[in-house]
Amino acid sequence: MHTYHVSVPAQTKHRYPVIVGSSSDVAWDTEISALQDADRIAVLYDSGIRSIADSIAARWSNTTLFAIPSGESSKSMQRAEQLVQDMLVAGMTRRSAIINVGGGMVTDLGGFVASIFMRGICFVNVPTTLLAMVDAAIGGKVYVNAGPVKNMIGHVWHPQAVLVDTDTLRHLPDALLADGLVEVVKMASVGDAEFFGWLEEHMADILARGDSLITAIEQAARLKAEAVSSAEDDSQRLLLNFGHTIGHALESLSGFRLSHGQAVSIGMSCELALHPCPDGARIRCLLETLGMPIDFPAETNSHAVWDLMRHDKKAEGGAVHIAVPLCVGSGSVVPLDRGVFLQAFS
Repeated sequence: MHTYHVSVPAQTKHRYPVIVGSSSDVAWDTEISALQDADRIAVLYDSGIRSIADSIAARWSNTTLFAIPSGESSKSMQRAEQLVQDMLVAGMTRRSAIINVGGGMVTDLGGFVASIFMRGICFVNVPTTLLAMVDAAIGGKVYVNAGPVKNMIGHVWHPQAVLVDTDTLRHLPDALLADGLVEVVKMASVGDAEFFGWLEEHMADILARGDSLITAIEQAARLKAEAVSSAEDDSQRLLLNFGHTIGHALESLSGFRLSHGQAVSIGMSCELALHPCPDGARIRCLLETLGMPIDFPAETNSHAVWDLMRHDKKAEGGAVHIAVPLCVGSGSVVPLDRGVFLQAFS
């Protein structure tokens, strides 16, 4: 018997820009170089924002548009496979690229498709919801849902660029604005005490879509980029899961009737109740200012929530872990006991 060893090449690392500003000011061909050499470009877009996708696709002569029905149910293996088939019919190759235009559903699904199409092609994210601008579109986590279980199939495949087009904020419904601001509050809670204090002072102007909104986006995008860039041991990035262990389970059990922001807001409040910190009241107050729910839903079965939490990516050996702030601006990942959870929320 002979044994041979294969030396696996290190994964290629690259830096990519997160550009915050008006799309009309961006020199696409020079600032987003991945699109220069693409033989074809697929523009994947949420079906509710066709006009934005059209304006982007019009910049090139070699684009094909693919509409994705709105809603979390589109983030599935079935949809991913259909997109791969449609891209093959459209003549896309390993030299092609994808531009994802939409919210987190589109950037997650489109990034996942880019990662598996012909062993991986380049993609660019153009997030059009605040939640995607500050979180989902940045960081390279690309995945689809496994039935009712959120974000179970996927891996890490980074975009070549992220263009946060602030022009799209004019058309963003108030509910989606608040959804995204939950993620902004989350990042400040575990990563930047000074930014959290600034949010408390400026939230009224942010909700009114004043100049403070752009500053909030820039600071949240900075925090996400720093967490991704420094996460050699993944510890800093894991803190960004604050509110998501309970939140993802609640979102799934609701049949996605709870929005992501609503579910994470409840998750943050519940995780603070399980692991109190001296600034917990400030965090909850800011969430309530957004009009977000913070109480565990009375009609929800806590045993079912726990069962879903056991499948969370931070779970180890069946043990559930949650990311929580120790005080505003810093946090830790701590284990969660089943009995404590069920006693708190039964």
